[in-house]
Amino acid sequence: MNICVTVNSKYEKYLFVMLQSLYENHAKGDIHLFVIQKDFTDFDKKDIQELSMKYENNVTYITADPRKFDDLPMSNTGRDNLSLEIYFRLLLPEYLPGELDRVLMLDVDIVVNRELTDLYNIDFKGNYLAAAPNMCHNFLVPEGWRIWYPKERTNWMHYNTGILMWNLKKIRKDFPPEYIFHQAWEHPINIATFEEELFNVVFGESGILQIPAETYNYICTHERMFERPNFHIYPDNEALKKECAIVHFAALNPWQGGVKSDKFRLWWEICRKTKYYYKMLGECYRDSEHYLIRYVREVREKETEYKIRINELQSLLDREEQKLRYVDLLLDVEVRDRVLEKMKKLSWNNIIIYGASRAARCLANLCTEGGIEIVCFVDKNYRGSFCGRTCIAIPEMAAYETQADVIVISNSYYLAEIMQDLKPYANLIKVALDELLEEKEG
Repeated sequence: MNICVTVNSKYEKYLFVMLQSLYENHAKGDIHLFVIQKDFTDFDKKDIQELSMKYENNVTYITADPRKFDDLPMSNTGRDNLSLEIYFRLLLPEYLPGELDRVLMLDVDIVVNRELTDLYNIDFKGNYLAAAPNMCHNFLVPEGWRIWYPKERTNWMHYNTGILMWNLKKIRKDFPPEYIFHQAWEHPINIATFEEELFNVVFGESGILQIPAETYNYICTHERMFERPNFHIYPDNEALKKECAIVHFAALNPWQGGVKSDKFRLWWEICRKTKYYYKMLGECYRDSEHYLIRYVREVREKETEYKIRINELQSLLDREEQKLRYVDLLLDVEVRDRVLEKMKKLSWNNIIIYGASRAARCLANLCTEGGIEIVCFVDKNYRGSFCGRTCIAIPEMAAYETQADVIVISNSYYLAEIMQDLKPYANLIKVALDELLEEKEG
């Protein structure tokens, strides 16, 4: 089985954890790993080599020239957590040996729960790639991104390319060398995940064989925050380990901390089997617990000069903490049940939600699950569609107010300002999200 990764030295230890889960679920000697990189040290190579030899697997290191990508017309916006190495994938057929007919490309932020032979030996049915629909976008290409696709497009399925089976034989037969790489100049895609979108634009209409996301690319991060879940959500980790072959920690990695997710335990269970466990655990706790302290200390070195700025930052951090608190609470089963019970007791069957935020999205999911109708969203700055409903400006409320029982303000940290803004336009009862989340009824 040929497995390929594109990774840098910084992520070598996370690759080590991923490989631990991959190797222990396959027979010894079953895997030939290809590592495409630009900066692996001798230690990095030896580290992966020793783990691979323990399971009698082979490793081939391929060094990419980063200068080839200097003029790539990709967006730099939002790429803080994305490395250059993901663009090496555009040249995968050229980097890998010509005798390879197929390869399974894997992200490092995954856990493999079982043997992947069935995926690796898949019948491509004439397709160039095999991938799972993207759970982060409810399987469909977002409306705003469709400008990069051919006008005659009819299939809007959106694929996540973190787990990707390559039909190398067909790609090399049907296309000239560096075809995918050169397509980057034909499609000026202006988002951080340029590489993934390019694969969708070039192959997504009829060249990608669909594989089940719940089996081979289950993105568990913030799984309850997706707008319209049209996929299976695993009830617990035991079910996930038993039924799902690949768990993907996209968008927020387990080693970053900051979000309470039971699914993260799957990654840490694998990490615990490696020599990096205590090192990464320490890094995670240190970063999570001391980030604010370190930042404030640096600023306070010039306290007089930055006193006003410190107060502004503290206020911003307090608001961000409150936002995360809302999201955490709205993802808690007991809290969700309590909020629904309150709303039904008050006969709030139709509501208007103020705010277009993560908390508003979680509240909307909660209401939808509980049979409470969302009339619309209201926001001072955002217009258009949000969570499948219209998002309007404050002065437009008169047309919707008669259809609702209450206005729920999801971003309560701006409550005074919002109440003042709503006063001339809304006569409905207004309740802050804080009041709904309170343990005792007011």
